[in-house]
Amino acid sequence: MSPVSPVVTTLRDFVARIASLDTPVEREPTIELRVICGDTDETLTLSPSVVQALKHALEDYHDPRDSGDCDHCGSRRVDRNFICQDCGEASGVFGQLLKEHSSRYRDPFGLPGPDQG
Repeated sequence: MSPVSPVVTTLRDFVARIASLDTPVEREPTIELRVICGDTDETLTLSPSVVQALKHALEDYHDPRDSGDCDHCGSRRVDRNFICQDCGEASGVFGQLLKEHSSRYRDPFGLPGPDQG
């Protein structure tokens, strides 16, 4: 038997934590979630309160890699330097400031840049 995945453990712990607050209700609709990881197969029963808690958790989550939409092409792949990974344009006010500032940068040692041969 393979070791339990951290994903499975996290889901199982979340379901158990929320479900422990539930009072048993007959004929309450539930969702069964089958989790397969390697040769581990586990079924988690999600009560309405667990589904509601999961919904709120997912809605409130903000991925730290998400820097918003690109102002130019609408892509969601804007990096931490506010440069869109799809169209290459600087995005937002901070991206524009970075672009303008970098265009004025001069090497203090006078070495030629890659585009200056």
